[in-house]
Amino acid sequence: MDTKNIKNPKVFISYAWNDELYQSKVLNFVNKLRKDGIETIFDKFELQPGNDTNAFLERSVMDDSVTNVLLLLDRTYMEKANTRLGGVGKETQVISEKVYKKIDQNKYIPIIFQKGPNGEQYKPAYLSSRFHIDLADSETFLFNYKNLVRILYGQPTYHKSPVGLKPTFIDEIEIIDVEATNEIENIKNHKSRLKKMIYTDKILNSLSNQIINFHYSKPISNNNIVDVYKELSTLKNKTFLIFREILEEDFFVNLYCNFLERIIEGSIKMDNISLTSMFCYEIFLYVVGLILKYELFEILKVLLNHKFNLTYFPRSESFYFPCIYSQLTSTKAPIYFKNYYDTLTKRSYLSGIAENIIQNVNEEFLSKDEIIFADIYLSNFTLFKFKGISLNNWWFPQTYVYAFETGLFKNEPFRKIIRKLFSKSYFLKFLTVFNLNEKVFLDNFSFIENNCKLYNPLKYSNSFENIPTFNEYIKINEIASKD
Repeated sequence: MDTKNIKNPKVFISYAWNDELYQSKVLNFVNKLRKDGIETIFDKFELQPGNDTNAFLERSVMDDSVTNVLLLLDRTYMEKANTRLGGVGKETQVISEKVYKKIDQNKYIPIIFQKGPNGEQYKPAYLSSRFHIDLADSETFLFNYKNLVRILYGQPTYHKSPVGLKPTFIDEIEIIDVEATNEIENIKNHKSRLKKMIYTDKILNSLSNQIINFHYSKPISNNNIVDVYKELSTLKNKTFLIFREILEEDFFVNLYCNFLERIIEGSIKMDNISLTSMFCYEIFLYVVGLILKYELFEILKVLLNHKFNLTYFPRSESFYFPCIYSQLTSTKAPIYFKNYYDTLTKRSYLSGIAENIIQNVNEEFLSKDEIIFADIYLSNFTLFKFKGISLNNWWFPQTYVYAFETGLFKNEPFRKIIRKLFSKSYFLKFLTVFNLNEKVFLDNFSFIENNCKLYNPLKYSNSFENIPTFNEYIKINEIASKD
């Protein structure tokens, strides 16, 4: 369906008079539309004693200023439409002619407003094959209502994702890093914990120096940042292979955080700060994604509650992991990556950083969904750990919009963790990461849930979709409600 922006939508409400309870439901729906900026033509508002009802109905249906006609379907409406009785019958004569002739069909929107006792949908014969919106079920009402409002404003319910760029692996010659392979084998072969830690730290020291002092082929700019950043691919893959190997070692978090600190501190006064900050940000997402994939909550607890000592921050304070995000956004990287992709595809991206991560997902390590989930999880962690958004401790998930490519939120790893939160035993493991006791976490959860207007919508300013938050998908009384 072609869509166009409708600044001031105006709808005519076509419905069948039924019992008082049903008419009250219709009235509440009409008032909800009006509250959302949609002008409504509704007989109870418009008709006065002595008015010609047939003339009113025909005039309203045919009115060119009416952008949509909403057909509220229940059993009474279906029966009157099929037998052409009453006001509904009169409207049906006008509407069915236009539908059958395929004249401006999109103007008429069938809405399942009430179902039968066994879930039967009541649709007149002339609408039997027409797409409808279901507002009869309370569980799906809000989601479907929002989609209806989008349609009335001429905004698409489903967003077609832009055609991406050719994957980088098409033009890349795969190089086996013999040195990295040997180093991984040596790490495996060390039986002594201390010797393994010393050897790994030595490798990581050398690797961080290579990254800090890397000689790029050209200075970065809007036109080349993606190509220049790709020059770090071999080092990036080697880094992740090493950390994947030592992930379950008790010295992992210490070596990992020291590695990130060395790179950030060592790059702060250098021209390559935009690239090294992107490097640290991406590596952090991949590592967290891997930890979440295998539910290594104790490791994640230590990592996410670690305080980084970064002297370039004001007052030389210690900061949690969001400082990695803050460092990245303080460089030119967000502007350079966005300008690169905007220019290349002649589109306007919400985030060039997110686009680059999604375009270049290394599925040898993690899937696209797992990367996006890690990003969204880190955002939720900061929200519920620190009881809201803090200047120094907020992680904005750059990639979250890519979970809505089909218009629905379909990130399965996120939905999986929500389903598991109904379990008491899983919740206690999940809670471990936050380093909070159950009461404090639930107090924080309740605070966010009850003050959601302060934190929602959390989103890009020009995006329809909000950042998914735990409290949107599970209520506090549902958490740990099952054994």
